[in-house]
This record gives sequence, C-alpha cells and structure tokens, in this order.
Amino acid sequence: MVGVAVLLILAAGGWAYATSFGGVFVLDDIRAVVRNGTIRSLWPPDGPLNPPAASTVAGRPVANLSFAINYALARVGAPAPPPATGEPPAGTAPLDPRPFHAGNLAIHLAAALVLFGVVRRTLESPRLITSVGGAAPWVALAVAVVWVVHPLNTAAVTYIVQRVESLMGLFYLLTVYCTVRASGETRAPWWSAAAVASCALGMATKEVMVTAPVIAAIWWWLFAPARAERPGRSHTGSVLWLFAGLFSTWVVPAFLVAGERRGPSVDLEWNAVW
Repeated sequence: MVGVAVLLILAAGGWAYATSFGGVFVLDDIRAVVRNGTIRSLWPPDGPLNPPAASTVAGRPVANLSFAINYALARVGAPAPPPATGEPPAGTAPLDPRPFHAGNLAIHLAAALVLFGVVRRTLESPRLITSVGGAAPWVALAVAVVWVVHPLNTAAVTYIVQRVESLMGLFYLLTVYCTVRASGETRAPWWSAAAVASCALGMATKEVMVTAPVIAAIWWWLFAPARAERPGRSHTGSVLWLFAGLFSTWVVPAFLVAGERRGPSVDLEWNAVW
C-alpha cells in the first residue's frame, strides 16, 4: 500500500506542476538568484553560507545553499560561470530557470511524502480517541494528494525564490516525522538525532520554523505511545534529550536574525525584532 501511495502522490504532484517549468525569473528571483553572486560557488568565502543582505535569502543560508546546488547543476556542461561577485559579464548566457523549477518541485513532492508519513503514523497511534483501523494509509493518502495539488501551495512551488517557504516546510514536516518515529522503540536515538538536525536546518532556512519544536512537543503529548523504561536508559531521559535538542535549535534563528538585513521587505532593526 505504501508503495502505491508514493507513486500516486508523485504522479499527482508532477501532473499539477508539469507546466511550471515554463516559468521565468521574476521579482525577487532577480535579486536572490539571478544577481546573487554567492550561489555561483559552493565554497567560502563567497559561498552560499554567506547570503547577500537585502534579499529574500538574507539570514537564510540553507535556502541559499540549495540555490547554489541548483546553480552548479544548471552549469554542468555549460561555459565557465561568471565571477563570484557582481553582475554577469556581457555575453554570458542567461541562467536557465528550469533546474530551479525542478528543485522546487522535488522539495514539494518530498514534503508531500513526509506529510503522508506523519498523518498515517498519527492515525495509527494507540492513543487516538477513535481508531480508523486499516483505513489510516488511505486517509493519509487522501490528505497528501489534496495537499500536493492544492492551489494554496502554488506560489511556493512555481515562484522560484519562494523555495525558502517550501524548503522550510519540508524540514518542518521532517522534524515532526522524525519525532513521531522517535516515539517508537526502533532506533529511537537515531530518529531523535534526525529530528534535531532537521529542526536546525529548518531554522537556517526561514524564521517561521521557530514553532516546530512546540508542534513536535504537542504531538508527543497527544499521540506518543507510553513505553516501558529501556535498560540503562529511562524513557523520560530520552524524551528530555530529544526536546532539549529541539528547543536548543532556537539559537540558530536568534544568531541569524541578529545580523540579518532585509530592508526591501522589512527593516529588522532590534526594536522591530523584539
């Protein structure tokens, strides 16, 4: 059933956004992608982990890194890339937006698959008030398919620079999914580590991620099954380590916002931040 669900979700999402590859760079794409010298190299000091100020990717190094990876793939087999800073030199072939659209779609499809996993495992929780029995995978499939084709997600997929939103959403769902898996006995420490890593990456993608540890904690409180203590390590201790790690990722956006400047949209001076 899971294999069929994966194929249906991918097919639905691919069909819905098949025409998006004809889209061009518009509005904030120009500043954040086309004229962004930091995505033309994967290495410091001019690399993607130091995104330009006054742009959509300011203070969002993971999102900027994803654009750099797309740029590198787009340039495979192409002429030598322009210098790492400044405007592209005259005569340089225009940047092809299709690899960036492919990246956006891949992120959206991945998020839909993770959403399927979150819903299915939540509906299979023994703490659910009303059991849905064997219908859980089918309900999760319906939710994921509706979500992957829903028009409300269009801008986050077709508007290239809004990858900052969809990529953050993917890390958000991964954080919750890994927390769900950590509530089980199988490889719980590894799932806990994956949850913290996803949360930290999401925090460095977009500031909205700041609520993810809270949502993960609410899920655990409502749906996590009770477990007996593991030999040599208490269940309470493992839960505390998980959520200490999740909430500690708040230092990431705090550090990034402190030096962030996104003047064209909002002037994040300290009085505005607080």
